[in-house]
Amino acid sequence: MAKNVTQTEDERVLVVAAATFTAGAVIVRNRLIGIALNSGVSGDLITLQRRGVARVPKATGAGTDFAVGAALEWDAGNSRVAALNSGVHAFTVLRQPATADAVVEVLLIA
Repeated sequence: MAKNVTQTEDERVLVVAAATFTAGAVIVRNRLIGIALNSGVSGDLITLQRRGVARVPKATGAGTDFAVGAALEWDAGNSRVAALNSGVHAFTVLRQPATADAVVEVLLIA
């Protein structure tokens, strides 16, 4: 292994939690975005899934039936994904949700 490689599983990274959360939560630390694979409190070492497929919360109602391939960003204020506006493209829609669906299946973009 190369001396400058510290983690070999590029889909998952270890980070120190900045707050309390449960497994499955979307964690955003500046430009680092991932899905928590374990619950934790501030100071705990946690594992984030950075690539792959996940189900994440979304708003319901008009305009939330995102098309397959649509770029989404994390809306931290509402704790859900939203259509890409001015944020970081972090998710791509894999299966089009209905407007009444509370979650959407996405591909994590690392």
